[in-house]
Amino acid sequence: MSTYTALGGLAFVEDYLALGDASVAKDFQVNEELKTVLAEMARDWRRTNTEYVRKLAINGGTDLDELAKTLRALFKGASVYPNVVNGLFLVTRQAAFSKDLPRAMKAGTVAFELYPESPGANFAYGMALALTGDTVAGQERLRKSASINPGGPASASGLNNVAYQLANSGMLDNGLALLRIAIDIHPKEANLYDSAGELYLRKGDKVKGLEFYQKALEIDPNFPNAAVARDVVKKLSESLRRRSN
Repeated sequence: MSTYTALGGLAFVEDYLALGDASVAKDFQVNEELKTVLAEMARDWRRTNTEYVRKLAINGGTDLDELAKTLRALFKGASVYPNVVNGLFLVTRQAAFSKDLPRAMKAGTVAFELYPESPGANFAYGMALALTGDTVAGQERLRKSASINPGGPASASGLNNVAYQLANSGMLDNGLALLRIAIDIHPKEANLYDSAGELYLRKGDKVKGLEFYQKALEIDPNFPNAAVARDVVKKLSESLRRRSN
């Protein structure tokens, strides 16, 4: 059992297939087509699930160039291989919040290249693209992440949280850029407009701030922050009216 815990479930499958039909009750036998697929997957898993990968800890000090080179060679041609996307996801976020956008892009790119159907990898790569100015490609990846896992990192609340984290890290424009993408992906989420309004006010843009607060109330007059939003709209409208007179 401890061996299977270390080597993964496919190691058990490989041993199960090695028993042969003569040792397995008829109801638990595997047809030939499935045997071929499972055997291929088990071989690939045994080849890729090395001690290096099992002990791999991806963090802020990881040499991403060396890591990418090693994993590309190790996983090349395999139908299945271990999932290390969480480490790459975290490094992308950490680098982004530290304003190290080249490193964020490098980690996000590796994650997406190795795990193109992972919501975390799509999010990491999409965020890196958006923060480096490629909003079209960034939105495509973030939208894909949301479609794979609607409640995941690219959900409305997930993107909203990251936008605030960026803004609070001294990256206000980046936070707003991510919110604009979030609004395109989740156009019916009033809270995203509310957040954009707040960040525009931080930026000193009362006109844009008012526009987004009004839009939030238009979409949902009763969203959780609606009372505060109405108060802000009233004060901003009066302030802008006085300024125009």
